[in-house]
Amino acid sequence: MKKIFCFTFCMMLCMPFMAFDFKNCTVIYPDKPQKLEKMAADDLGKFLSLMSDSKIAIKPESQAGTGKNIYVGNTKFAAANKIDSSKFNKEEWQYTEVNDDLIISGGYPVGAFYGVWNILNDLGCWSLTFDQMAVPQKKNPVLSLKKEVMKPSFAGRMIYDGLPGRYRTCKMPQKSQDAYGMHRLRSGINGKHSKHEVNHYCGDMFNFSHFPASHTLCLYVDPDRYFASHPEYFAMNAAGKRQ
Repeated sequence: MKKIFCFTFCMMLCMPFMAFDFKNCTVIYPDKPQKLEKMAADDLGKFLSLMSDSKIAIKPESQAGTGKNIYVGNTKFAAANKIDSSKFNKEEWQYTEVNDDLIISGGYPVGAFYGVWNILNDLGCWSLTFDQMAVPQKKNPVLSLKKEVMKPSFAGRMIYDGLPGRYRTCKMPQKSQDAYGMHRLRSGINGKHSKHEVNHYCGDMFNFSHFPASHTLCLYVDPDRYFASHPEYFAMNAAGKRQ
């Protein structure tokens, strides 16, 4: 057991970690970004600014300066450093430090977004609900990052709270509906309730049709074919009548 512990401890020491200081940096996104790449860059700049009480600039790659930059997504800088986003699956991400710069790369469409929010979570920033954020004050936000391909632990991540149906009924303002969609995306939820909700990304496990949306087996057991001979297959009302 002692030998196993020593070997594991030595392996942990050998893993490449990098301590990156996020203060006074510029967030860079591709000149022609995919939707979630731009959203990832915007979130990183926005919440780093709120944490550190300093303005973090967010710019397209063509406007990148010579200072400390964080490159988000499939940028030319990432490609120049031999990072091929096509080799990642949809939800994988990786951090790569090049001199004083940091590359947050990932698979299409959501890998880089998850990479950004993995960093923000580690810094203590969380989306609690669609109208509540936890943003700590960090004058010097520094984080040790490990260079390895990472991904969520579970392929399917879904919390069914029934809110999309309710916000349609009560005519919830569109701004709040959009905030609800962002909360779920920032929380790593990759499922959807129905076709009516604001959904920026849906994982393969949950990417199926929600139409027609009803609690019935008639989609699978045709009443025109089976009702006459097998009424027991079908629902009974309060009076005991099959229908």
